[in-house]
Amino acid sequence: MEFCRGRKVDDLEFLKERGISEVKVAKILAEVFAEMIFVHGFLHGDLHPGNILVSPEGENGFSVVLLDFGICKQLNEDFRLKYCELWEALLRTDGILRSLTSKLGAPLRVRLLAYAEYALYGLSLKADSKSDSAIEVVLFRFKIGLRYIQLRLLFGILGIVSWLENIKHTSTRRFKDFLASAGFVVRSLYRPLLTA
Repeated sequence: MEFCRGRKVDDLEFLKERGISEVKVAKILAEVFAEMIFVHGFLHGDLHPGNILVSPEGENGFSVVLLDFGICKQLNEDFRLKYCELWEALLRTDGILRSLTSKLGAPLRVRLLAYAEYALYGLSLKADSKSDSAIEVVLFRFKIGLRYIQLRLLFGILGIVSWLENIKHTSTRRFKDFLASAGFVVRSLYRPLLTA
């Protein structure tokens, strides 16, 4: 057993006091969960804020500590690979991606991209079998890398589209507010003339 320093992950005051970015902590957590499942085929069955600490020590100014591995499950290799393929298929479906990213914003895009990266990396591990030649392994990993680049580009484009839609929505709202204010000013200026 080991003593680990840190505070619960949902202690936002602590994060603020230490200058630790909540977004960076969330990104690290998404990457940890994704790597745990997609790459190592391991599932922690009791993750909640009390079992996740943020320590002020670490490479990036903090580290994330997972506690209480009493309820864990090792996924069999076939299930792990099929789960990676499922996530790859889900993330490649344009309509689902557009819907998810537009509704949930940038932080979710970060999480989905982490899932995509580790799902594809998890798929690349099956290329290590002894029956594959070195050339087949290199080609397979190259294809996986290309798929990841395609997903990153797609997320980038969807991010730009979402940003443009937000600008359009904000501009439209501001223009309507401006027209309403202008109408009020015009009515206020001409009301004395009309009542005279």
